[in-house]
Amino acid sequence: MKKIRLYVFLILSLGIFFYFYKNFHFNNFINKQTEDLLKNSPTTFQNSPAPTIFEISQTNIFVPYWNLKENLEINTYNKIIYFSIKPNISGEIIKDGGYTNLENFLNKTQSLEKDKILTLQMADSATNNFLLKNPKSSQKVIENSINIAKDYKFNGITLNLELFNILDSTVIEQINNLVQQFYTEAKNEKLNFYLILYGDIFYRKRPFDVAFLANHSDGILVMAYDFHKSGGEPGPNFPFLNKAKYGYDFQTMVDDFLKTVPREKLTIMFGMFGYDWTTDEKGRPIKPAKALTLNEIKNNFLEDCRWQSCVIKRDHQTKETEIDYIISNRNDNFVNLDYHIIWFEDEQSVKIKTEFLKTKGINKIAFWAYGYF
Repeated sequence: MKKIRLYVFLILSLGIFFYFYKNFHFNNFINKQTEDLLKNSPTTFQNSPAPTIFEISQTNIFVPYWNLKENLEINTYNKIIYFSIKPNISGEIIKDGGYTNLENFLNKTQSLEKDKILTLQMADSATNNFLLKNPKSSQKVIENSINIAKDYKFNGITLNLELFNILDSTVIEQINNLVQQFYTEAKNEKLNFYLILYGDIFYRKRPFDVAFLANHSDGILVMAYDFHKSGGEPGPNFPFLNKAKYGYDFQTMVDDFLKTVPREKLTIMFGMFGYDWTTDEKGRPIKPAKALTLNEIKNNFLEDCRWQSCVIKRDHQTKETEIDYIISNRNDNFVNLDYHIIWFEDEQSVKIKTEFLKTKGINKIAFWAYGYF
């Protein structure tokens, strides 16, 4: 009986040994094949390992033309980014507040020994589509922007080109052609050239060839905000975590950009604002949200929230803060209740996100915008 037990034990032991031996070599084979595939993939950028000791070395600030106060307190920032000038369909720069305040901006910043960057804002879809399809007009945009940058002593230009999802594949090529021409002519004039891109560019599959754009610019500024739009469902500015709930998050965004953009070319932009959605009792929006600066949120809610049923809570995964409150409106003998939901970015959530950037070797951040916090 003892011999039978011994034989059974030996057979089971040998079976277990061969099972793990086989699977060990199989897994090694699969891992090796995966590594080879990634190394040979033409679409994957191989970033160098992130440094083990790291600090943020560059902090930049956007200064919108509507916030040119008497004394700009911007000495602590490395780059000052002016926002903005805009083109029309003929390629001329529109003579709006952004253009007419250029002289004012120059006077307030000329004593600062800092790089000053001019933003060319192209946010109108109809104008953008026309310019992309008409090289002569887009060439005028490039020439006029460069001339303004030189006249007002800017060190560079950043292009903010906004386009929604477009099924026309030629748009990607048109954008590449515009950016390549802009980059070439800016460098000829000894100006740096940067691009502002959506933070959700990979998630929502926007028509941008990020690898090409990174190779034809001096840097990419990533808008790590506005993930939840004013016209959509309430939610965080850009959730740090909780991809399972929101479909995407800050950490995934950073990893996505690092696949195609060298980390030294990346600047992550934080939006110091939030949205106030008016909703029904189930939290569904009933009209577009109102944008609130962080200062407005602090003054109207955080210091003393006087609204009915006001609840303020920081979400442990997104790291951002949500405020829920109600406004009662009496109409004759009836009382209407407006439910509100606010989500916003603040210094604490930015600090957590910045600490994560350090672990990824990204050392440049920017804030939208001066006067908002």
